[in-house]
Amino acid sequence: MNIEIFLNKLQKRANKSGTNNPYKNEKVLNNLRVYLNILKEQYYNGVMLVAEAPGYSGCNITGIPFTTVKILNEKPHEIFNKLDDELFKGELFSDISGAVIWDYLKDKEKLPLFWNSFPFHPYKRYKKFSNRKPTESELKEGIGYIDDLIELFNPSQILSLGRYGQISLQKIYPDQKIEYIRHPSYGGKKDFIEGMDRFIYNV
Repeated sequence: MNIEIFLNKLQKRANKSGTNNPYKNEKVLNNLRVYLNILKEQYYNGVMLVAEAPGYSGCNITGIPFTTVKILNEKPHEIFNKLDDELFKGELFSDISGAVIWDYLKDKEKLPLFWNSFPFHPYKRYKKFSNRKPTESELKEGIGYIDDLIELFNPSQILSLGRYGQISLQKIYPDQKIEYIRHPSYGGKKDFIEGMDRFIYNV
């Protein structure tokens, strides 16, 4: 397994009713390519943090989990300066969760690998500019991609960001306790920061 094989697997996944595969767009796929490569080469801290699914205003457009076009433009962390010339920037949206996460990470030298328990955008029927929770079958499908990234990045620590990541990880590691960090949405900013401080950065 290498990053190109992983990307090819992502791209081949068909769009189905109620889901969009952003990685069918070559430019979006390349965003993920350059992000994963530079993360692995320079910034990776050995932690994998698994959340729920891409939102329509963030990863669905940029291909990079928890990253909007607004974040790419504002460059809250030096990793985006390194990537800037290579990144495709689609339609401009902002996203509160992504802003909270990158504001927290802005002065961190090393970064976790962010991923989603279901790596494609799930939306409500006939409403592509909406988000919905992944179904049980979608979470099951996503486990294979999590396994691939575990093989690629060999994390020393795997945590969930929100409950859906925890559900997927628990199926991969049924005999291990999966630690949970609160998702920053819906008033979770304070608990998110406390969880990141406690489990990852030992503040």
